[in-house]
Amino acid sequence: MFGRLFRRDQPAPKPIDRDLAQDDLELRGARDRAVAGDWSAARSLLAAPTSREIQVRRVVVLGDAATDDDTWLRSWLTALPEDPAAWAIEAERLAAAAGKARGSRSADRTTEDQFQGFADYSGSAAQAARRAIELAPSAPGPWNTLLGTMLSGFRGVQGQFAAAYAEGLRRDPHSFDLHLTATTFYCAKWHGTHEQMFTVARTAAANAPAGSTAAMLPLFAHFQYLLREHIWGSESVEDFNRRFALCQQYMKTPAVLREVDDCIAKWRAGGRQALGRTMTCRHWQALAYYLSDRDRLARPVHDEIGPYLGSTPAWAHFGGEERTFQVARLCAYRAK
Repeated sequence: MFGRLFRRDQPAPKPIDRDLAQDDLELRGARDRAVAGDWSAARSLLAAPTSREIQVRRVVVLGDAATDDDTWLRSWLTALPEDPAAWAIEAERLAAAAGKARGSRSADRTTEDQFQGFADYSGSAAQAARRAIELAPSAPGPWNTLLGTMLSGFRGVQGQFAAAYAEGLRRDPHSFDLHLTATTFYCAKWHGTHEQMFTVARTAAANAPAGSTAAMLPLFAHFQYLLREHIWGSESVEDFNRRFALCQQYMKTPAVLREVDDCIAKWRAGGRQALGRTMTCRHWQALAYYLSDRDRLARPVHDEIGPYLGSTPAWAHFGGEERTFQVARLCAYRAK
């Protein structure tokens, strides 16, 4: 696989856009104005009518934007201390800080200080999420943030997670983000098993209506399975290439191919979609095609993706986020 990445005769790679807002240009503009000091731009954006999925995604991106400099968010909270949108962003800011404190490496390669930072920020994020819930009881987004804080683990977390998950679903039963967080929580890396992870993902996909992004969650579960069973522990390029070949064998098995294609068909049945988690699902589709050597099918998907990588961690599992995305795109456009 690395040979495909580093061939000397490759053309220069096309530019990649790492902005978390991806193709949500309205979000980009409002975020940039907010970071420059005009927090009302972000408030107006979140007050505009749109889908819950788009709303949740916008809060996540705004929260991440406040991790380096939260001056504008502090000003917002000072001016409007009971604005649930501001508290939702604050919760996501702290959740993003928790993720950055821990890092993305496996537990045996994560330090005690990193774990402690993750737990501390997660606790603060949970408090902010609960405040957002108090101020806007019908909003599902803060429940998802609260779920994410439970990844840090504490006594009785399984029961508390299940209760909070149910509360979130009561507000938005087909929420991509709620189901994604639950699939993550119940994976073997965190607090569950492969079987539990696949059960959550497949149940969400089966119950989702045609066109719902939640229909794509089993693909995420397959990627997590491969990360845990084959990729983690790679010690050299040669070892990684051997492990990557095992991933390809798995993704080419008839049962996996059938499930992947069924999920894609159900999601795509909703017609052309925009924003929210649509771009994430496009990336998952492209990655699934790449791992199963179906590069020709991936080409129109890459046309839809364009340069918008943003942050799509699934690519990182298989050789580095930018590098794997870039080589998959090259393979797609070279396919006959």
